[in-house]
Amino acid sequence: SIRFSGIAFNSGNLIQYRYRMDGLDDEWLVTSSGEVRYASLSPGQYRFQVQAINKDGLLSESVAEFDLRIRRPWYQSGWFVFLAGLAIAGLAFALYSVLIGFHERRNLQRSVSAKTAELDRKIRELRRSNDELEQFAYIASHDLKEPLRNIANYVQLLQRRLNGRLDEEVSQYMNFAVGGVRRMYDMIDGLLIYSGLTQPDPSVEPVDLNETLEAVIGEVTSRNRERQVVVTKGTLPTAMVNRNQIRELLEQLLDNSIKFNNSDVVRISINAEERPEEFEISVEDNGLGLEERYHEKVFQIFERLDNSGILPGSGIGLALCKKIVERHGGRIWFRSAGRGSTFYFTLKRNLQNQTR
Repeated sequence: SIRFSGIAFNSGNLIQYRYRMDGLDDEWLVTSSGEVRYASLSPGQYRFQVQAINKDGLLSESVAEFDLRIRRPWYQSGWFVFLAGLAIAGLAFALYSVLIGFHERRNLQRSVSAKTAELDRKIRELRRSNDELEQFAYIASHDLKEPLRNIANYVQLLQRRLNGRLDEEVSQYMNFAVGGVRRMYDMIDGLLIYSGLTQPDPSVEPVDLNETLEAVIGEVTSRNRERQVVVTKGTLPTAMVNRNQIRELLEQLLDNSIKFNNSDVVRISINAEERPEEFEISVEDNGLGLEERYHEKVFQIFERLDNSGILPGSGIGLALCKKIVERHGGRIWFRSAGRGSTFYFTLKRNLQNQTR
């Protein structure tokens, strides 16, 4: 809206104006009012001109004019269009990411569900296979023990009946046969125990290792009454363990300390050290000792450092120890300096029951 006015000239009565907007109006326009309106002017530079006309049709001597500039509205400015475009692009990208993320999460969930179902199926198959294997091992061991028992019985029967009529060499061969049968018997028993350790992780409970060790010492020393055995022990902790398996572990270690020892007096020392995350228990003896280069070999099943058969043992004991310790989340190793050896093993302080 543009308003204007003029002073009458000559006749003294101003009756009309002529005007135009340069850049918009092609010709002069005439109005009798002192106001004109322009609607929807496009952004740009304009010049407005106006001139008075009296009743005689005479024009004023000069043309009044002024320049005006129409700016774009803020929402049409370049920076706003740029920012709006950027925001729309960002929104579109975010929406795309959400859609893609949702699609990927759905595919991932489907994949995880499928993998979980497959894993559950394989676990069930493994459990069934373990059950069948355990049953087979039990039946096979029972069937194997029976002929071995017969062999040993008949050989000993021959020894008694032919007592005094056998030369020393034949008698020695018979003793070798009986000894071999007994070692095979021990191997079958050890294999049965070892196969039982392939079952899912055992249930654990707080066990006072001092009481367990006392029972083991009594049992081991009673089996070795012909040997002079001196056992000293420190205070052991109460740990979360499987009672039967930890008893088997201690029994195997003490048995080895006595079997592989040619000292007149067998000396065994058991101690424990508490650490923030675990207990470390050591079993030290004055036996034959071990070379540390055999560190891996001695813990493998059926591995014997003495293949002559002179030294006792089935080659299963330390493999059992390693299996039991690992099932309790621990480690086992030994140190030896020529004479005597010390076996160490660790037990977790916070071991929990595993759900099947």
